[in-house]
Amino acid sequence: NKAFLQPGFRGGLDEGQVIWFNSLMPSPTLKDIAGIAGVSVATVSLALRDSSRISAATKDKIRKLADSLDYKPDPLVAAYQSRVRS
Repeated sequence: NKAFLQPGFRGGLDEGQVIWFNSLMPSPTLKDIAGIAGVSVATVSLALRDSSRISAATKDKIRKLADSLDYKPDPLVAAYQSRVRS
């Protein structure tokens, strides 16, 4: 039930609407999720890591959106970030 949109789409979304571009586009990123949800990339990152700094409603919204877009964290990015942070 995904609506296929063109890159650069900036339109509004109805409640529960699921979008992603198409199978030829790369997987969605935190920036993509943030843009669709109308929050910052940091908020998306914190919500997906279950931070207590993010409200339960916002976490739920972001998690549902990430699931609907089939968001999968990139293991190479995670490995790099763990080295940078330590």
